[in-house]
Amino acid sequence: MKITNIDIVWLRNFFSGLINRFTTIFAQVLLIPLFINLWGKEYYGEWLLISTLPAYLSASDLGLNVTATTAICALTANDKRSEALALYKSANKALLFLASIGLLLFSISCIYLNWSKIMGTKINSEQQIEISLLILISATFVMFLVGLAVGIYRSEGRFDKSQNFITLLQLFDAIIILVNVILGGNIFTVALSSFILKILFLIVIIIDLQKKYSWYKFGFNNPISEIYYLLPTSFFYMVALIGQGLVIQGTSFLIGKSLGPATLVTFNTIRTFINSIKSIINAFYSAYLPEFTKIIAQNKAEQARHLFIKMFIFTLTITTVFIATYYLLGNWIISIWTSNKVVVDNSIYVVMLVSIFFSTLSNCAYTVLNATNENRVMSIYYTIFALCAMWAIYVTSKNGLIYPVLFLCIVDFLMLVVTFNEAWKVVNGKIINGLG
Repeated sequence: MKITNIDIVWLRNFFSGLINRFTTIFAQVLLIPLFINLWGKEYYGEWLLISTLPAYLSASDLGLNVTATTAICALTANDKRSEALALYKSANKALLFLASIGLLLFSISCIYLNWSKIMGTKINSEQQIEISLLILISATFVMFLVGLAVGIYRSEGRFDKSQNFITLLQLFDAIIILVNVILGGNIFTVALSSFILKILFLIVIIIDLQKKYSWYKFGFNNPISEIYYLLPTSFFYMVALIGQGLVIQGTSFLIGKSLGPATLVTFNTIRTFINSIKSIINAFYSAYLPEFTKIIAQNKAEQARHLFIKMFIFTLTITTVFIATYYLLGNWIISIWTSNKVVVDNSIYVVMLVSIFFSTLSNCAYTVLNATNENRVMSIYYTIFALCAMWAIYVTSKNGLIYPVLFLCIVDFLMLVVTFNEAWKVVNGKIINGLG
């Protein structure tokens, strides 16, 4: 069997993605028991509550990061590197402007709002909560710049290298958190160390890009008007991810508020363990992302359709195998992992496994939409589903953890249905994709 250049690129992307997911899982496996043992459930639960706001901003991505990167890839593929650089610098300026506005608004909110009271924290002081939040939000905006910078590697056919840099960042971030917690650090020292690390990594990436690609120059000196044509696409992408982020982070916030930090730790630990399924399998289908951008932009509908079917069937197969394995071994692994400090309710665990099955397949289909900047319809559906789920969880969460878990499962199923439908339309050429 002849191995083509496409196969080689896919394998390179796949293995770099797989290493990235295993690094994420390893960091979580290492850190969660450490947090529970050294910080205790209550303090760790407050950390989870505090980190929900920055994590929500990170999930939202402000739209520009991914959509601008996809547009830069299209320009570079057509050898329009000067236009790609102009777009990159314009996107940098836009992100800097949005970061400044965001940090200013949060700083003003601290004057009028008590974030400690809003989040229901009791151990950390109000001042410590606000300073830590400010640092974590700043780190999130730095990560937007990092994401845009590593997108240059993807535009030059090195999607694997962009993933490798993110993997290194995650690894060093985990090490810094590990050292902080062991040495008795608190939420402030962890947040500050992570922020400094992200700044240093951004500098390293910029230096490497300028050495590798003569056309690349970091900067903010292009007018924001360069990205105006991307704003509708970015807006839809942002709304779609805000909906997803609301389901993920909003659920954690409501559970923590209604059932307490200890229950939030239990929920988060089980969800983190089960989410490792999605993380591992993500390495497979995300490796096709650059190829979908290329063939759909060239209007090769038949090739796109065959590739989508191949990707989805394989994802369905390996997801089923993982779900069965986690069902048989999950309770035993979680007990050993947490030293029996997290007790798993079997009914909750089964529902969460079904939920992750739907979610993994939904994310697989979403690869096509992500590769083509096609988020118009999904932004509406995700927002509706998220708001309905949050309302249902808010009303029922005080009655136990099973109700939020059931509503999340329903939302994941509905997301799978609409995402698959939209992706199928794109690969069949029935939707004018968002590549322009």
